Amino acid sequence: MAASERDGAWRAQFVADLAAVPPSDLLYLDESGFQTNMTRTYARCPRGQRAIDTVPRSRGKNLTLLCALTLAGPTAPLAVEGGVNGHVFVAYVKRVLVPVLHPGHVVVLDNLGAHLRPKVRELIEATGALLVYLSPYSPNLNPIEFTSSKLKAALRALATRTREGVIDALRLALDAVTPSDARGCFQHVLSLQLMR
Repeated sequence: MAASERDGAWRAQFVADLAAVPPSDLLYLDESGFQTNMTRTYARCPRGQRAIDTVPRSRGKNLTLLCALTLAGPTAPLAVEGGVNGHVFVAYVKRVLVPVLHPGHVVVLDNLGAHLRPKVRELIEATGALLVYLSPYSPNLNPIEFTSSKLKAALRALATRTREGVIDALRLALDAVTPSDARGCFQHVLSLQLMR
């Protein structure tokens, strides 16, 4: 079987597996990176004038937001400095994600190495929830990807320049993701699945 056929079979199996799960039981989890030099890439100004802004050359340390998306909106957010490794992810699952899980929930993760630790499955399934991994190369089947772009647009608009400012802006941006936005992301992913 060719790699593209295998990937297609995995995607089809993933879609079939989640088709039987009520959307209200799904939690899609992902990470997004943010910096202190994020700014809008486009601007408007009166005709004949030039739009001018400044952007710091040094972006500072990367902040990574770990967050889950449900039909009700974002849940279990945590911002950490730097990237996410297995130790950080296990600690996040244990201290932040597990308290919001209920029996019957289905947690969907991508295939990042940090997500594949056996302890992650152990912690999640001890709550009565189920852990499912996205099929490889399928970010379009994860509705939280669309939420991440909304968060990044909000942070670019706020143009915060300190670590604390980025964290405060992330709080505001997460609060701006409404249940209606979450339902739209879920519906978009569902429509992509139906087109296959």
